[in-house]
Amino acid sequence: MEQTEKENNSWRKHCRNAVKKFVMNAVVIDNEPFTAELTSQQNLVAQTASLIDDGMSEAAPLEIAKCPSEENFTDESSPSDGKLDIREISDAFADEEIACAFVLPKDGDRDENAILDRIVNASRHTDIIVLDWYLQDKNSALAEKVLKKIASIDTTEKGRMRLICVYTSQPLNDEIIDIALKCLRDGGLSLNKVQNNLLAARNEHHYLLLLNKQDVEGNKLPDRLLDAMIDLADGLLPAFSLSAVAAVRKNMHHIISRFSASLDNAFVANLLITDPPEDVTELIRELFISECDSALGLENVVDNCLNNKKVKNWLEVKKDTRSTELCALIENG
Repeated sequence: MEQTEKENNSWRKHCRNAVKKFVMNAVVIDNEPFTAELTSQQNLVAQTASLIDDGMSEAAPLEIAKCPSEENFTDESSPSDGKLDIREISDAFADEEIACAFVLPKDGDRDENAILDRIVNASRHTDIIVLDWYLQDKNSALAEKVLKKIASIDTTEKGRMRLICVYTSQPLNDEIIDIALKCLRDGGLSLNKVQNNLLAARNEHHYLLLLNKQDVEGNKLPDRLLDAMIDLADGLLPAFSLSAVAAVRKNMHHIISRFSASLDNAFVANLLITDPPEDVTELIRELFISECDSALGLENVVDNCLNNKKVKNWLEVKKDTRSTELCALIENG
């Protein structure tokens, strides 16, 4: 039993490492942001700006400019009232080496199409989307439209990997996840509920997770999301592919530098003297692929993800009926 638990932990750590390497960015969408550490001076300015002498009205009393002591000022905003501490979450994502963007729609903004476009534009290329359920007017209508739109975009990419988290102060229940799943389905994505977590659903490339703001504080959110994404990397080849893409991403600026404008003259000259000229363009394509392959070699992706130890670890965790035979073949091969 202890050995099995050790194997499971080792395998999950491997999958999480692949996820951690792959995930680069996230977007958080919420209409009630706040910053807990606002200084008393900043809040004083916000509260008394209208009292400053503008030359047309009675000047504010001199005492109003005096900054109250820190102990006399309290910020009433807190995660318990459903507000989002953007500094806390931004720092937490940064600690995980994930770039985090924010889209913060205003309740008073009536141009819903503009808000939706802004959210979709910010979300289109992100690996993680964190979405408040009540985005406007204390209802989920806008969040539902966001889910449907994101799903319709992802279906066109045929395998787009993404985690979507509904991060809300509302009580979590079957109704929310059922509505969210319907919205995704209407957009073209079909997900099934996870057996050991009724507030989560997934397919091969997408994971939907419901989290309550009171249960999961902002500084714990990225870690919880990365743990959930392990299920999307739970396989020898999925973990390999995530690590491989991450290796190319890491080295992409070096790859770009290998194809500089200084080589344009040589490229065109070769086009003019080669018959057929398509051989030269094919050579450039092959050189680019070779650079990507070199990136995998620099990060030891194949050795780290597809070695015999990892294969046997996978066999032990998955308890495949052929595991004994396959393990023997691997050990003897």
